[in-house]
Amino acid sequence: MMGALLGTRDTHLASPVAKARRKGRPYDPERLVLFERLRKALDDHPPVTRIAKPRSPEGQATLAFFEAYFSNFIEGTEFEVGEAADIVFRGIIPNERPEDAHDVLDTFRIISDTVDLSRRLTRLPDMLTALRHRHATISKRCALPTWRGAG
Repeated sequence: MMGALLGTRDTHLASPVAKARRKGRPYDPERLVLFERLRKALDDHPPVTRIAKPRSPEGQATLAFFEAYFSNFIEGTEFEVGEAADIVFRGIIPNERPEDAHDVLDTFRIISDTVDLSRRLTRLPDMLTALRHRHATISKRCALPTWRGAG
């Protein structure tokens, strides 16, 4: 049975869950039920869209800074607030942690790009392209073309 689930033995499997496991695409039917209930609840009670009040350039930069700071902090990239402010606003990259500093700086650059972030992404391919580009900007793991998403 284990060999069949792992795909190393050719044995008949009757359960859809077991067949999916053998193909390397396991799923949890109970979670699917919960996700379907969540989808229905969200359809029945869509979120209210609230337009943010316009901010000054300084206010927008401060908000973007703290979003980038806490986003990285949660992921384990910890700097003192003043140190992070030096990285973002003064370009001071600490010699001992340049990669961490660039994570904070690149996250800030993405979050503070209000033109890119205000684009309405209504098609999944456009959304995936935007997410991949933003991720690549921070992770530097892959080079993607400049993002020119739908307006």
